[in-house]
Amino acid sequence: MDVDALIKKIDYLVKIQPAAICSTLDKSDKTKVSYETIPKEQIRADLIKLGAEEIERLYNEEIVKQREQRENDEKKLFFHQPYYNADFSYFGKKALWSIEEGITLILGKDPGKIKWDNIKMYSHLSPLVKKFEEIKELALNYNSAGQLPDPITPGKFLAWAERMQFDIPLKLKEAVQEIGAQIADWQTLYTQSIELLDKKDQIIQLQRVMNDKLHLSHEELKNNPLQMDHGCENYAPELDAANNVYRAVINNRNESLSFKQQALLLIEELYPKCFSKESKERIATVINTKKGKKGGRAEILN
Repeated sequence: MDVDALIKKIDYLVKIQPAAICSTLDKSDKTKVSYETIPKEQIRADLIKLGAEEIERLYNEEIVKQREQRENDEKKLFFHQPYYNADFSYFGKKALWSIEEGITLILGKDPGKIKWDNIKMYSHLSPLVKKFEEIKELALNYNSAGQLPDPITPGKFLAWAERMQFDIPLKLKEAVQEIGAQIADWQTLYTQSIELLDKKDQIIQLQRVMNDKLHLSHEELKNNPLQMDHGCENYAPELDAANNVYRAVINNRNESLSFKQQALLLIEELYPKCFSKESKERIATVINTKKGKKGGRAEILN
């Protein structure tokens, strides 16, 4: 149990004096007492007697009540009436917005009917006005830094608002885009350009790797056009060895040895432990161009 958190919740309940707690000083006392007149220390003592679980329940109930009350109070404020909602299709066609107009619009309100000076007194009551104040303060900071002109094109203002992670009504974005306006400012475009350049560099690097592999494969194929794929399930080791040894003998013929003798020596050199004696003999025989028997290839006559 978090004792500090529990004490804070008790302090909160004492401060608001909920009727559920303060209806009586003592349940054995039949005399009802108005909870507004009960001393705060008595309220605190009664709360402590209830225990942590009951305090938690009462606290959560009061939080819900307070939120609902704030929401109800908010709805009653004049600028929440439908009359004050923005006509996005109209304002989306404007060439320029003031910063205040842009803020009012992303909050869904009509800049022609709502001005900051007319609602700022509600900042302690209304989340919407509080959000207006927050965005306005940040916008003026960027304006002072020369990064947010006033007036400004709708597309650039919405791009700034998106970059600041403020919610923007979808219909407002659509209204601006319908007339061909691009929702982007210089910083957004700069960031996108950097991302495109990074992507281009990655593509170039990948292309180089692929070209290097292709060049290597080409060289291998040029050196041995009949090279077999060792990873293929139909790979035949003896046939591959026969191909390699045959090409080696043809390209570097030693006339002091018979074709078969030279082939056997190469097989021993290249594949000392890969094949049995019978397999080596078979490979040397099958590639022997000088003998047309026992599986050997017939001599080519000019």
